[in-house]
Amino acid sequence: MTSMTTRHTPAADFGPTLRGARTARRMSLRQLAGRLRMSHGYLGSLERGEKAPSARLAEQLVDELRPDPGAATVIRRNGIPGVGRDRA
Repeated sequence: MTSMTTRHTPAADFGPTLRGARTARRMSLRQLAGRLRMSHGYLGSLERGEKAPSARLAEQLVDELRPDPGAATVIRRNGIPGVGRDRA
């Protein structure tokens, strides 16, 4: 039996870039998760590079954290269209 779910693994630089952008804003994991209305556990899995965000969530992360242009590109590049909160 084949699974309908495809697991996307983010690039190696995604998690550290996301964590760096968050800590540069002096935000805790729980603070950012609260602002984005998501669990801090899920956000932690993104920062550990265990999961990739949806394209919509990647854009929300950039909007909230306002990282430098290079970090913003890394975060956006790892967003997966049509998954998670992006599903219609």
